[in-house]
Amino acid sequence: MEKRLVKGAVYSFLLGICLAVLFTPAEDSIGMPMREYIIRILRFGIMAMFGTLIALWLLGLESMQRSEVYEFIAGMLKSFVVVSLFIALVVLVANVYS
Repeated sequence: MEKRLVKGAVYSFLLGICLAVLFTPAEDSIGMPMREYIIRILRFGIMAMFGTLIALWLLGLESMQRSEVYEFIAGMLKSFVVVSLFIALVVLVANVYS
């Protein structure tokens, strides 16, 4: 299931970015600074990714047994904690050296 979620996240993020570039009105993007345009495009891609992840996760829960669900949630929480600590460490190091 994790491989399916990772693939879904990557592909939906890329597809979301492509759709955002394609469907962003030209009138809005002409007078907009490049930073805001990139943030708008990334925001749409991230929203598409999270929507896909939630849908895939809910579809995958139906086929899993109860012990597998608990194991999967425990693994997700562990990875969330590790990534959060890594991000906090990077932010602290960046603040110290800037």
